[in-house]
Formats: sequence, C-alpha cells, structure tokens
Amino acid sequence: MAALRKEHFEALILDMNLPDGEGTAGLQQVASLCPELPIVILTGSDDEQLALETLHLGAQDYLCKNGVDALALMRALRYATERKHVELKLKQALQESAQRNLQLECAAKYDGLTGLPNRSYFQEVVELAICRAQRDSHVLAVLYFDLNGFKNINDLYGHTVGDALLKQVGDRVQQIMRGCDFVARVGGDEFVVLADSLTDGAEAFAIAQRIQQVIDRPIQVGPHSLNVSVSIGIAVYPDGRTVEELVQYADLAMYEARNAAGLHVAFYSARLDKLRQRQFTVERALPEGLLRREFQVLFQPIVAVASGHYFSVEALSRWNSESLGEVHPDEFIPIIEAAGVGGHLIDLALHTASAVYRSLAQHQHPLHRISLNVCGRQLASPNFVAELTAAAERAQLPSAACVWKLRSARSSATSHTVTRS
Repeated sequence: MAALRKEHFEALILDMNLPDGEGTAGLQQVASLCPELPIVILTGSDDEQLALETLHLGAQDYLCKNGVDALALMRALRYATERKHVELKLKQALQESAQRNLQLECAAKYDGLTGLPNRSYFQEVVELAICRAQRDSHVLAVLYFDLNGFKNINDLYGHTVGDALLKQVGDRVQQIMRGCDFVARVGGDEFVVLADSLTDGAEAFAIAQRIQQVIDRPIQVGPHSLNVSVSIGIAVYPDGRTVEELVQYADLAMYEARNAAGLHVAFYSARLDKLRQRQFTVERALPEGLLRREFQVLFQPIVAVASGHYFSVEALSRWNSESLGEVHPDEFIPIIEAAGVGGHLIDLALHTASAVYRSLAQHQHPLHRISLNVCGRQLASPNFVAELTAAAERAQLPSAACVWKLRSARSSATSHTVTRS
C-alpha cells in the first residue's frame, strides 16, 4: 500500500495470501486506493468461487499459482488492462449520461434565469399538495404576483438589468419562505408561491405582506438602485379545487390587487369571476360594436356663467351595444386601450365635434376648446400628433378654431396639451 501511494504502476499482480493481509480485504483496500489500476489475482487455491468473488470486488482477472507460465501471465495482464480500460470508459459514459439526465431534468423543471422551479414543476407540486389537503383536511393557498412597472425598468435600463432584478427578487422571496412553501417563476416578471399546510386563509395574507416588505426594499443592480413593488392575488383551497383553478383565481385576484388602493393584496372571490366573465363578454362584443357603429359621442358642455355661452366641450364616447345594452366606459375603455383601437373613437369624436362646432358657429356660439379623452398608449406613440392632425383634417375640423387638450383616459395627471395655430 505504501508503494502504491508513492509510485505509478501499469498493473498489479496481487497474491491472495500475503503476510500482511489475506483474502479479499487486501483487494478492497487496493481497489479503493487505486480505482484505475488493473489487478490480476494470484491464488494457490483452485476455489473457482473465491476467484469469481474477487472479480466482483474489483479485480480484472485471476491466475492459479500452480498453472502460471509466461504466456498465461502475459495474457492475464493484457486482458486485465483492456478490461479496466473498458470499465473506466463505461463508468465515464454512465456518469456523463447521468449528468445529461440531470441537466435535462433541471431544464424541464427549473427556470434558467432565476434557478427557481418553473410552471410545469410548480403544477406537479401543487397537485400533490392538493391531494394531501384533501386527505388531511387542511388549507393551502396560491399567491400570484408580478412586479409593478417592470416593463419601464426593462425599457429604461435594458434587459440585462431587468434579468438581474428578477433573479434578486426570486432570491429574496425564497429566503423568507417557510420550509413547506414552494416558490416558482412562471414567466416574465410573474411569480407564484404555494403556501402549504395553513390553518386558514389569513395566514396567506401574512405571507403576502412578508413578500411585499422584502421586495419594497431597494434592489441594487450594478450602479442602479431600483425600487419596485408587487401586487399579489391569493386563491385558497378549497375555493379552487384544481391547479388550474387556483392559478387562474390567484391571477384574477392579482389584477384586482393592482387596481386596489393601499395594500395591493386581494383574495379571489366569486365576484371577481363574474367581473372577468363580463370582461370577456365585452372583449368579444367590441369588434362587432365598432363595425356596426354602435359608438356615439356625447358632449359635456362648460358654460361661461356671465354670458351663458358654451366656452368649451368635452367629447365623451358612449357605447350602446345591440347584444349587451349600455356598456360603461370603465368597462370598454381599458379594453380599447389594450387592443390599440382608440383611433376609431378619435375619428368618431372629431367628426362629431366638427359638426357640433359648425352648428354652434352658425348660431353665434363659437366653441373655444374641445377636450378629447385618448388612451395612454396613443399618447406614447411618436406619431400621435401627426395621426391626430390627419384625423382632424378628415373630419374637416378647422385647425385654427380650437385648442385641443389631450389627456389620458385613466388619469388627468398624465395630461398633455397640443395647440394648433
């Protein structure tokens, strides 16, 4: 053993009956110390069973002392060397195969950016958790959240910074979870948490607050100190009884949380489901409503008290749907904004405004200003002013006759004024 530690050998001929070690114990020591060394066993016994046992323990061949000659010894050494070579190649191939399988499993189950479990792995875990909850009659919750304003960070600093931010968010959330909780990234800036073994839904609210607190702290990415917040939707089993229902309900609740003042945390309820169904219905009816010209423009007048004359008007879009009846602007404006079809309403408003302007002018009531509500997406377009000018010309609205004050449909805080002389 001392010699094996100091020097390199091409092969080893090992007697099974040595003064310092007998039987298979010495073979096991050698094989453990030098796993790549070919070993030929020498035994004075004709015991075939003992010889076979040595092959299982790491030897590559064996010889009986009574039958050793130069040819037999040469053959045994050559065979032992070749077998060890094949054995090592096979071992390496198996290790590489196992490593590839592990990599494939990681790619199938884990997110490549954050290292968190992905959507499919999350679904597997939640399915098992639902089975345990059914068996043990306990509560579990799915918390769904994304980062408010993440797109702006990507646009401002680039995707490299955005990716680093997502990784830090995943790390922070994972650090504050209980041992029985499960965090996953399901796409983009969206994350989900399985909160298992709860006594009631109120515990899920406490977890949501911890998530908010840990993400509210500034996140340093290179030279940038980033401030982000989250909106969290919560769905509780057994309100949802399948993985799909829990994730869908938590997603619905997240959108409710985003629009809610204060905590930005919301639990799923049947009311949200009805609102979502209504939204789907309105979305489906919108294209037909535009084709059938179901939209009309009403004008909110602002009257000069001293003279009683109209000083300005605000154009308001209204939708009286053939299939749905009157649809409130709060329902159809966000859908129009998301669909990018606000230009249709602008054209309608300008054509109607042109007719109103001419009518008032004929009755000696000049109109000084027309206010149009437009989508924030339109205001962000670099071609917005040119498109608006073209729409005004199509409507034959005199360009010098008014000042247009254009503001976001969602908030007057994002007002812009465009003046044409």
